[in-house]
Amino acid sequence: MAKEPSFNWQKFSGLNKVLRPEELGPSDLSVARNVDIDRENRISRKKGYVSVMSGNYHSLWAAPDESICLAVKQGTLYRINDDWTTTALKADVGDAPMVYTYVNSTVYFTNNTVIGYVQDEAAHGFTDPAMSFKVATFPGHLISYFNGRLLIGKENILFFTDALAIGRIDMRKGFKQLPQKLTSILPVDGGVYVSDLADTYWLAGKGPSDMTIRSVESSTIPGSGVVIDGSLHRDGQQGKLALFTTTRGICMGTSDGQVVNLTQNKYRIPVAMRGATLVRNEADKRQYVAHLYN
Repeated sequence: MAKEPSFNWQKFSGLNKVLRPEELGPSDLSVARNVDIDRENRISRKKGYVSVMSGNYHSLWAAPDESICLAVKQGTLYRINDDWTTTALKADVGDAPMVYTYVNSTVYFTNNTVIGYVQDEAAHGFTDPAMSFKVATFPGHLISYFNGRLLIGKENILFFTDALAIGRIDMRKGFKQLPQKLTSILPVDGGVYVSDLADTYWLAGKGPSDMTIRSVESSTIPGSGVVIDGSLHRDGQQGKLALFTTTRGICMGTSDGQVVNLTQNKYRIPVAMRGATLVRNEADKRQYVAHLYN
C-alpha cells in the first residue's frame, strides 16, 4: 500500500487575503485565528485573557513608559492604578472619545470639548495668556506633540502652540489648513504625518512657518496610527517610525517622509470608521495590532 504524502511546514508568512486559495504559497495562511507568528515566522497559540475590571470604560490609554494609564467612564477621566483601582482626575469631561499625548512625564488630553493635562497626580487646565493675537490652547479632536509644540487637530485645521509655550496659540500664524477633516497626527523626527478624510500628507519642517506639504498615501483610519522607535522594527530603522492603517493597507512612514505600504499585496483592509491600536513588544514578538470597527 502506498504511503500517504506528508508535508512539514515550519515557517508561516502570515495571512494572504489577496490571492485565491489555490494560488497561495506553502507559507501563506488563508485563516489565522487566535494565533501569533513570531520573528522567525513560527506559529503558536495566542495567549488568553483575564478580566481585571468591570464597567463601561472607553478611551483607554497608557504612556509609552507604562508610568500612567488613563480611561474615561461615565463622563469622568480616571487614572487606572497598578492594583486595578481607579482615581478620579476630572469630572464632566463628557463621553466623546478622549485622545492623549505624553511629554516629559506630563499627559495632555482633549476630546474636542475639554482640554488639559495630568501632572503631579492631578488634572489641570490652560489659562488665558493675556497677549495680543494669542489665546489659551483650546480643545480639538486630535492632539500630539512635535518639536516643542502641542499639535491640535480641530476640524480641518492643524493648530500649533507656540514653541516651548504649549499653553498658548498664535491665531495669526500657528496653523496649517487641510482640505478636509483631520483623522490622524503622527510626528516623527523630520516632520509630521497628517491625514484628512481624503489623503495622508507629509509635512516636512520644524514648524508652521517653514513646513512643506505633499500627499503620500490614502486617508489614515482614525485611531489606527502609532509612533515607535525605529529600533523596534525587525530590520532596525533610524529615528522614529509612524505605523498607520489606510484604506489601501498597513503603512510605515520613516522620519524623512518615505512611506511603505507593508500589506498591499497580501491583505485587503475592511471598511472601517475608527480603530484602536497598540504595539506589542513581548519576548520574540513585536507586533502592530489595530482593531478596526464601525
